[in-house]
Amino acid sequence: MSIKFKFSLFLTFCFINLGLLSFGQSIKEQAVWYGYFFTIPLSQKWHNVTELQERHLVRPIQQNQFMVRTRFHRNLGKNLDASTGLSLFLHHKIGELENDDINWPEIRPHLDISLKTKLRKLTLDQRFRGEIRFFQNFDSNHTVLLDGFFFRAYRSRYRLQASILLAKPWGEKTLNLKLAEEIMGMIGGDYSKFTFDQNRISADLSLELSRNIQLELGYVYWHQTRNSGGFLDQHIFRTYLRHTLDFTKNKKKAEMPAF
Repeated sequence: MSIKFKFSLFLTFCFINLGLLSFGQSIKEQAVWYGYFFTIPLSQKWHNVTELQERHLVRPIQQNQFMVRTRFHRNLGKNLDASTGLSLFLHHKIGELENDDINWPEIRPHLDISLKTKLRKLTLDQRFRGEIRFFQNFDSNHTVLLDGFFFRAYRSRYRLQASILLAKPWGEKTLNLKLAEEIMGMIGGDYSKFTFDQNRISADLSLELSRNIQLELGYVYWHQTRNSGGFLDQHIFRTYLRHTLDFTKNKKKAEMPAF
């Protein structure tokens, strides 16, 4: 199977899913995500990635989510990587009253494994992730946060990403195009059977600014099932800064982990 055929198959898979997901009643929103990721190499086998993200809606302009995630990666081979970590999300909820705004905390531990396939200027990255979602307790009116957390669901995620080298505009610094699709489902807790949760399709340009710094600009189409019925469709513009904090004396170029 040729590289061109594999890449064409990947794009076809993305656009077919995008077309299928456009059916049904949905609420449409626009959002902007800002993120800072820093990677700390710990050894030849281990590294840590911590990310900070602010997410807000555009119309009206208001906070949607703030999140912090840290994860420890273990290199299992040349193209195989596993990680475990923990996320804290603050989901901004707007009540009926002016003083009703609440940041609803969610704690989310996860495990994942990633497999890369390199084909000349194209790299395919498959990631399987399992998460457990815990939300802080509410009162019966959903206006006051209470002590403790409750188990919401297990969530499984599969992402297929293609990274394509477009150019080397400044010497060895690269410009890459990343195309990805991720599908998620939930079970347990509030879900008696495995249920579709959401699908994300994204495209990002990734530019190396220096040996350890990358800037990414991209777009995400987010299609999610709503608890009240129907779907939520978000059109998201995102910008990420990725920074490797390499304290070692080895100046060999560090490979940035997949987003």
